[in-house]
Amino acid sequence: MEASGPIRGVRGFIKGTTKATQIDATGKFSISATEGNMLVFRSVSYASKEISEPAFSTIGVRLEPSINSLNEVQVTTALGAN
Repeated sequence: MEASGPIRGVRGFIKGTTKATQIDATGKFSISATEGNMLVFRSVSYASKEISEPAFSTIGVRLEPSINSLNEVQVTTALGAN
């Protein structure tokens, strides 16, 4: 799986908190973090990436395909009885 450009469905969050953001289709996001916070980026089929919040406001993150990525997803649902 080789991707160029922004990856759909990437979620970014501050490790150890509930602060999170969704990365948009152009690869941009906004989150309030302080220097030293650990930012985590995750997406299905890609390895998670952790980076320390830098002292500047613009960062670039490259996610690598996960070796353990799924080839297939099975969804099972349970229907309630009326």
